[in-house]
Amino acid sequence: MTTDTCDALTGIAAHEPEEIGKSCDDDGALCTGIGICTENAICAIGAAPAVDDGDDCTRDGCDPTTGLVTHTPLSGCVNPLWEPLATALAPSPRTLHTAVWTGTRMLIWGGSTAAGATDSGASYDPVTDAWKAISTFGAPSPRHSHIAVWTGVEMIVWGGFGDGAFPANGARYNPATDSWSALPATNLGGRVGHAGAWSGSEFIVWGGRGGAVGATSLSTGARYNPTTNVWATMASGGPTARFDAGHAFTGAQHCIWGGSDTFDWLSNGKCYAPATDTWTTMAGSGAPTTREDASAVWTGSVMLVWGGWAGGPYRNDGAGFDPNTGASGEWTPMAGRGAPSERASNVAAWTGSELIVWGGCAGEVVCEVIREDGARYDVNADSWQPIAADTTFAGRHDTAWIWSGTSLIVFSGARGSELIAGGGKLTF
Repeated sequence: MTTDTCDALTGIAAHEPEEIGKSCDDDGALCTGIGICTENAICAIGAAPAVDDGDDCTRDGCDPTTGLVTHTPLSGCVNPLWEPLATALAPSPRTLHTAVWTGTRMLIWGGSTAAGATDSGASYDPVTDAWKAISTFGAPSPRHSHIAVWTGVEMIVWGGFGDGAFPANGARYNPATDSWSALPATNLGGRVGHAGAWSGSEFIVWGGRGGAVGATSLSTGARYNPTTNVWATMASGGPTARFDAGHAFTGAQHCIWGGSDTFDWLSNGKCYAPATDTWTTMAGSGAPTTREDASAVWTGSVMLVWGGWAGGPYRNDGAGFDPNTGASGEWTPMAGRGAPSERASNVAAWTGSELIVWGGCAGEVVCEVIREDGARYDVNADSWQPIAADTTFAGRHDTAWIWSGTSLIVFSGARGSELIAGGGKLTF
């Protein structure tokens, strides 16, 4: 850099080098790096100030006139502190497995491991941070993508895929005796992507996909009563055939919404009342757009449906369905501001007051981008609070989780083709 002058009397131009080290920044933006004169008369732009503090719970900024860097805390954002679960006697890494909460222990069973489908599992005690293997004697055949529910006494497992087939069978596991009892035969065909629920007295199974190569969308279902050890068929009049629908049991009805029929993504649904063996159409107005693999939970008053996938774009919006308003219920949109980025195959846990969304995947190609973060949705305030990513606990999809009453507990899962070992506990 030089200081350029011209003698008014002689017309001689002069170019005097600027003082080495002197500022030569003329863009007025101190956040882009300050220019310094060098001995070669060059204005060298220095490095810009570090603005990102690496904390997802702060809004980073820089004043261009002063160069002052600021880190403003984001209201309600949580920097999670994941506690690793014990590894001794923990199940092998797996995906597409199930987890149920007994009230004192988390039961993990089945899934797809590096060696293929498995019939293994374990129970985890979060108080003692200890695992105990589940007996495989009398257990269902190895499988993944099955359904598991907790009855208050037993875990019921049914359906899924294993050994090249869709087994149309299942069993009941009693943790008090560490023993399995086979379920009686049913005329239901084997399937995956089915909707299952515990009604308080019956295990309900509906829909999914099966057939010779799993390409047939299904619209059949049945109810199993463990007291009588009998299956009963469900009334016709349910939703059109579909799989990977969002579903939740309301205490009186099993509401099934969205999903895919193999050829199209859906944005409709129906609710099944086991007490009367009848179906009711869910309202269409205000419902979320078409999607499969959406998260769905029952809050005690509404079914929240959020996220999912529609063959290309992943979703990061949703709505709450109130089945007790009007003849067909009513949808109310969930707040979009502050919601997690679009995703599917994520954790979706109801805590009793909030919906926790964490992990999952998205991308232009199916599940190519792994989500490391999440958010908490307060249904009363209709607002989201971010859950920042934690470098100590890897994001994952197709995991299994429970809410213990105080903590979110997540075990294993996948990152694309990589299986993630172990699990973690997140307490708010």
